[in-house]
Amino acid sequence: MQANITSIRTSSNGVWQGDNPLDYAFPLLIIQTTLILILCRLLAFLMKPLRQPKVVAEMMSGILLGPSAFGRNEEYMRRIFPKWSTPILESLATVGLLFFLFLVGLELDLNSIRRGGRRAFAIALAGISLTFVFGIGVTSVFRQAVDGADKVSYTQYLVFMGVALSISAFPVLARVLAELKLLTTHVGETAMAAAAFNDVAAWISLALAVALAGNGGDGPKTSPLISIWVLLSGVLFVAFMMVAIKPAMKWVDRRCSSEHDTGDEAYISLTLAGVLVAGFATDLIGIHAIFGAFIFGLIIPKGGDFARRLTERIEDFVSGLLLPLYFALSGLKTNVAAIKGVGAWGLLVMVITAACAGKIIGTFAVAMMCMIPARESITLGVLMNTKGLVELIVLNIGKDKKVLNDEAFTILVLMALFTTFLTTPVVMAIYKPARAAAAATVHRHLQSISGGSSDELRVLACVHGPSNIPSSVLNLIRLTRSTNKSSCLKLYVMNLLELTERSSSIIMVQRLRKNGFPLISRLRRDGQLHDQVALAFKEYGQMGRVSVRPATAISALASMHEDICHVAEKKMVAMILLPFHKRWRKMNGEDEEESLGHGWRWVNQRVFREAPCSVAVLVNRGYGNEGQKTAAPAATGGQNVCVIFFGGADDREALELGSRMAEHPGVKVAVIRFREKYRLEVEGVVLNPSLGKSRGTSYSPATEEEHDEEALAEFRRRWEGKAEFIEKSAVNILDQVLAIGTSGEYELIVVGNGRRPSTMVAALADHAIEHPELGPVGEVLAASGRGIASSVLVVQQQHVSEELPVSKIRQAEDDVNGRQDQISKNKESWYLFGGKIEENLHKMFRLITGRAGPSGFGSASTAEQVTQGIDAANLTAIITARNTETANNAKQLILKDNHNARVDVLKLDLASLKSVKAFADNFIALDLPLNILINNAGIMFCPYELSEDGIEMQFATNHLGHFYLTNLLLEKMKDTANSTGIDGRIINLSSVAHLHTYEEGIRFEHINENSSYDDKKAYGQSKLANILHANELSRQLQAEGVNITVNSVHPGLIMTNLFKYSGFLMHFDAGILKICTFILWKNVHQGAATTCYVALHPSLKGVSGKYFVDCNEFKPSRFARSQVLAKRLWDFSCKLVDEAEKA
Repeated sequence: MQANITSIRTSSNGVWQGDNPLDYAFPLLIIQTTLILILCRLLAFLMKPLRQPKVVAEMMSGILLGPSAFGRNEEYMRRIFPKWSTPILESLATVGLLFFLFLVGLELDLNSIRRGGRRAFAIALAGISLTFVFGIGVTSVFRQAVDGADKVSYTQYLVFMGVALSISAFPVLARVLAELKLLTTHVGETAMAAAAFNDVAAWISLALAVALAGNGGDGPKTSPLISIWVLLSGVLFVAFMMVAIKPAMKWVDRRCSSEHDTGDEAYISLTLAGVLVAGFATDLIGIHAIFGAFIFGLIIPKGGDFARRLTERIEDFVSGLLLPLYFALSGLKTNVAAIKGVGAWGLLVMVITAACAGKIIGTFAVAMMCMIPARESITLGVLMNTKGLVELIVLNIGKDKKVLNDEAFTILVLMALFTTFLTTPVVMAIYKPARAAAAATVHRHLQSISGGSSDELRVLACVHGPSNIPSSVLNLIRLTRSTNKSSCLKLYVMNLLELTERSSSIIMVQRLRKNGFPLISRLRRDGQLHDQVALAFKEYGQMGRVSVRPATAISALASMHEDICHVAEKKMVAMILLPFHKRWRKMNGEDEEESLGHGWRWVNQRVFREAPCSVAVLVNRGYGNEGQKTAAPAATGGQNVCVIFFGGADDREALELGSRMAEHPGVKVAVIRFREKYRLEVEGVVLNPSLGKSRGTSYSPATEEEHDEEALAEFRRRWEGKAEFIEKSAVNILDQVLAIGTSGEYELIVVGNGRRPSTMVAALADHAIEHPELGPVGEVLAASGRGIASSVLVVQQQHVSEELPVSKIRQAEDDVNGRQDQISKNKESWYLFGGKIEENLHKMFRLITGRAGPSGFGSASTAEQVTQGIDAANLTAIITARNTETANNAKQLILKDNHNARVDVLKLDLASLKSVKAFADNFIALDLPLNILINNAGIMFCPYELSEDGIEMQFATNHLGHFYLTNLLLEKMKDTANSTGIDGRIINLSSVAHLHTYEEGIRFEHINENSSYDDKKAYGQSKLANILHANELSRQLQAEGVNITVNSVHPGLIMTNLFKYSGFLMHFDAGILKICTFILWKNVHQGAATTCYVALHPSLKGVSGKYFVDCNEFKPSRFARSQVLAKRLWDFSCKLVDEAEKA
């Protein structure tokens, strides 16, 4: 063995000198590590929907890489995992294991285990004991059925078997509980406490097993006294670490605290060296090296900064890179083929049964004796079956010590994998904490409880840690607490803890047990909560008439909003208070922005959408701190709060919150109400309901304005002479809002989310919006670099249905404010569509061209979509189609629900230039304005055919018809743009198929040739022509200085009857094709998104000659970018049109 190792070379001379990198240690190690990491991450991604812990994916990846799967290929094993490379890979994996166990010890707090209580200890002891009893029977069967097992002493085999069956993986269990949102439930608390006891017992058992295994090796000394010496030496080692090293590490912890300006690099380096020395010491004793590393981590103080810094320095490298190597190494030793015959598979079933039965029965019996309900008791038993890394360590040591052979090792590895995999689905099936039914949800808000002074105000305040309190959140809660003695406030405080792959589950549990949101212990002996967050809120609650209830959410950020909304619904709170994901701090006299990460922003956005009550987000610029100084408080001796009011439910909720603040004697509230200088009538707008909510709620400006006036009148009546009320005309909203924020008069500005369709609010949406969840007004006040010193509170009143966000109505009212005199009420913007886009505008006349029947993208649901978002009295629509009978059917569907609507049908066949000319003449005769033209209708993959004008059908329909129509309507669009001041937009719907065309791009000389016709390339040619047409027209309009933009888009892959000429796609294999490529397909609404974006979004004003894919600018093919080809196509198209007109 030694000769083989010394003959191994580290690095090759390179392939140019004839060396194979796989024959050298380091290049091969790189390949092995890369393969292991990729497979681990891939399986973890695939297992995520099953909510499995990462350890399952790592165990499975190891098995797949070994002789059970990929290793069946001898060439693969010889090249990728040759036997000579095993010691190298094993050494590196053991280093990773050494430091990982150091981290486990570093994170495990013995005090938390002592606080676990007798019940948890009894449950853990019962599970271990009964499993060991079952292990006696399993050991007896194995010694008879497994070859070579009888050569190992019975005691050694029993200890290894018992430890393997009885282990519960504390870190894995914590993550499973957190994924299932059970970590802070009664079941989760008990399971974690019992698992902590089990973990300590496992390490003691492991040390015993290793000591006993040392007596069974091949060494010259096999006396039973050796095991005793090993155990005694281990005890002395632990004693030495506790007596000599622990005080030294306490001194290091004090030296590296945040109070001392001492660098910690030297201490961290010495500590890591100490880990290696401790590992060497226990290996020298005869116990595995990982035991020394674990003990060294255990003695380091947990409360200071040193442990945290140490963990942050090495955790990612160890857990992400080195530890997967150990799982792969275990997989290389696992050979499923070693389980031969029915008897061997029977042993696997027996082991699984013994492990599950021992844990479940023992835990269930003791839990029932402790008066735990039956369902929770059996759930505890299932949870205690979770296995993990310690299990694999025990099995690998047993195999290395020759206690377990290949067959027994594989059986026990599969048992660990099966029991861990089964834990999550079984727990989900048998234990489902009650959740309030969605149908019974009552949407509460401040206005709903303002009728009586005796009503109890319930608020859920969410915090990310001490940085959110007490200066900001507590001060805000203090101001909203009514001074009326008959009114009371109940405050629920939710500490939000993120569950990430990096975060150790053990650390999360320690944090929970130390703060005011405990698993087991609730108070320290002095009666005060240990953590600063809990202590601050507890002290505030003791001020009087405020009941403070702590809670905790430990979740991935993707699902944290579910916990928040569940607590809000269960506790029937009226408002959820969230911190903004950014904060500002004073550094050297300047505001410094600090972000908590976009993940927290997504949490806020989801809470806004799904909360059962009102939601408020606090953008904190030092609110309540001494660092935030304004001019007014110095004169008044209190705090100045401003409420900006535009109108709508959100602003009324903000006004109600301001009214509650006005009750406080130390607060002066000013309400600034903006009125529209130019009134725009938008009656009858239908709201856009959120998914799964009522779709029938309608918005009436008259009703909303009535509610606004009532709320304002009530505020003025209650606070006349105490609060300031200011009315302003909306002239330049952006500058007016910024003036309020930069004035320095107010410490806090309260605004609504601004979902009401208002030209005043919409005017603020013209600039780029970085934080749409804050609404247009909140976005302006929260933006950095504007000199705003005030903190901002953005309030949203929750409804059963949502109002339209401003971004969806912005284009309809763009440039209307200040130009109302230029637009006639009877001639608003018209939109000419070659197909129908998704519901987007309100009170907009619509002209729909293309196919009115079921074929064609965008028109598949024409009748349904046309009627959405438009009141019957205001609906005027023109449907165009080649088949007027089908169009009339669509017309009747519209009139069925809108009896007063005006719907006209005009015939249009884009394959016929004569039909195009007739349609254009009829449309122009209507004397209607035209702002947007979307050239959409087309055909695809059709057999060779000429149009009535003698032009190849796909080129004629997809390009030439649109080219001619655009030219005929271009003057109308220019007149509309000039008269209204609103920019015109032309959109050509192209396709990614433009990449697949003929070699010359456009076959100008052979456009009608039949012999070389290819239906796919002909379609690509027509789609290329769409882009070239848009680019050339854009160039010409820009040269003229016309306020019209021209762009092309790829809508996506949409399965409509556009594919009707492709029998393969639409008939025989359509289902299989859609299943295999499901991620690429879009429905009609999704396909229309890019078209809507390019046609309507204000950020694209002035953008022309571009190609868009999935709402992003995209680089088309080289043919599509050719100006020469575009100009030639323009001339060629004009020539074809001229010839057709003459004919």
